[in-house]
Amino acid sequence: DGAPMSEASRRLKARRDACWEEIVSRGAHAGGLGWLPRSFYRDHVRLMDVHELALFEAVLATDAAALAEALVQRPARDAALEANHVFRTLRQYWRYWGGAGHARGGEYR
Repeated sequence: DGAPMSEASRRLKARRDACWEEIVSRGAHAGGLGWLPRSFYRDHVRLMDVHELALFEAVLATDAAALAEALVQRPARDAALEANHVFRTLRQYWRYWGGAGHARGGEYR
């Protein structure tokens, strides 16, 4: 519509972009997120509201081993994390692209 973004919208977009950069920068390290397809940003990260984004930023702030452990647990020990649909989607992507399923060509579970 061509309307300028509000300052709050600009800040939220900057946080989303920083979140995505953190995902990309993790690369292929143990528990890293470099395997995520770019569509994860388009379909999920850019649509997160401020509360989902805050929770996801906390996930990214954990070390790679802790994140890998959370992805494997079902349900995650953290109830708020388990309730977050973005995290559950991340887990689904992990099972398909980054987990053991990747060696078999991936399978959703």
